[in-house]
Amino acid sequence: MTYRPQFALAKAAGCDDLDIVYVFDSTNVPALAALTLAVGEQSGYITLPFDQDADFYLCAIKVNGTTYAIQFQDPFYNPLSDDFVFPELAYGEVMASALEPLPLYCPAGSVMQVRLKNLG
Repeated sequence: MTYRPQFALAKAAGCDDLDIVYVFDSTNVPALAALTLAVGEQSGYITLPFDQDADFYLCAIKVNGTTYAIQFQDPFYNPLSDDFVFPELAYGEVMASALEPLPLYCPAGSVMQVRLKNLG
């Protein structure tokens, strides 16, 4: 059995490892508050803002509490998956997923975007 560390890449020069958790839900992202999608329908891009004070490297994504399929965009508007994926398959645990290139550079004040789709 081979061992693969959770974050296999070395941290960037001049960076410190800090555990910072961003939580995005209906209390701080109004677009999520009353989101209801019919089967086959998808949302527009929903903005997830990061702090203004420092650049950082995003090392993991965890999604829970939704039955919708999901697709993220990085701060440079590149999709992190080719299509919508079910969160429990791609982002169900706090670990680097094979679907996105992590760690992901995020400039201070940047945003990620997410789209949701009801695949039925």
